[in-house]
Amino acid sequence: MKINEITDVKNKGKKLKENSEVAEIGRSMMDMAVSQKDEEVSNNLSSLGDALTRFGTTMGPKNIKDLVKQTGVDQGTIQKYMAAAQKHLEKNGPVRSGVADMDDDNFNDDEY
Repeated sequence: MKINEITDVKNKGKKLKENSEVAEIGRSMMDMAVSQKDEEVSNNLSSLGDALTRFGTTMGPKNIKDLVKQTGVDQGTIQKYMAAAQKHLEKNGPVRSGVADMDDDNFNDDEY
C-alpha cells in the first residue's frame, strides 16, 4: 500500500481504503520497532505505527500532514517505513487478526 492510497480522504471518488488494512500496517510497524537496535528508528516505527492504528478516527491523523505533525517523521521516511512494514506483514502475517477464536480461551465453560 502506498502512502497516497491512505492519505487521500477520497481516492477517485471512493472512500478511504479500509482502515483495518492501514491499522494492520501500523501494528506491523510496532512489532518491527521491538527488534530495532537503533533507538531513533524504534521510536519512529512505534510512534508512526500507533498513529496508523488510529488513522481516520476522530482523534487520529486524517492525512499525511497530520501523520508528520503527530509523529515528527518526515513523509519520505514514512513511505520507507510503510514499505518495510508491508513486507514484514506479507512475510510474517498479521500481528493480530482482530477477532479471537472463542474456542481458544482457557476457561472451562462448564464451571460457570
